[in-house]
Amino acid sequence: MARFVTSATDAEFAAGVASYFDLEEVARFVAVTSMISSYDGFLVNGQNFFTYLDGGSGKFGFIPWDLDQAWGEFPLQGTRVQRETASYRRPWVADHRLLERLFAVEAFETLYRREYERLFRQHFLVPRLREQARQFARIVRPTVLDESDYRVDRFDRSHAEEWPEEEPEPVVSDPFRPVHRIHRFLVKRAESLEAQFGGKEPGYVFERRNLVDNNAPEQP
Repeated sequence: MARFVTSATDAEFAAGVASYFDLEEVARFVAVTSMISSYDGFLVNGQNFFTYLDGGSGKFGFIPWDLDQAWGEFPLQGTRVQRETASYRRPWVADHRLLERLFAVEAFETLYRREYERLFRQHFLVPRLREQARQFARIVRPTVLDESDYRVDRFDRSHAEEWPEEEPEPVVSDPFRPVHRIHRFLVKRAESLEAQFGGKEPGYVFERRNLVDNNAPEQP
């Protein structure tokens, strides 16, 4: 499979890709990963997922793993607004040979876009997701109370249901950096995707990997 992805001509790839990959499953995996702006993994840096070979179909698919930086939180890739408005049409970051080749196959891109909008309409329901966030916060907060007042304050701000429109970008090395606001992400991501579906905005395309904390102080 790796040799095929690397070495097949464009014509060979288009003709043979469906014999190697479960394209519907891959389309769903990429769509959800993009929808929740999960950039500490498959779309960027080659980690936090498993590739598996299905024993029944004999085709490859992917399993997500370690999603603690999903829902737009990963501060080492882009800005807060860029992660909220990331393009669903070109979801990967910089050079990604597999996705570049898959999206060049019209049948896969059509399947992907159909699955993306279906999943968005059925599952990315902002009122329901926000209520789930409230429920999780109520469950977790009593444990946070055993921590410092600083931790409690950050937890409460991260789950605040209102937020300033202008807020400094987090500096990863700064323990006092602004919190990631889950309710803001849910609202802003849904607004951006609706606009992208309607052709009102293109969505932000990540042209390069940005995995260095450029705002961190220089080391002596």
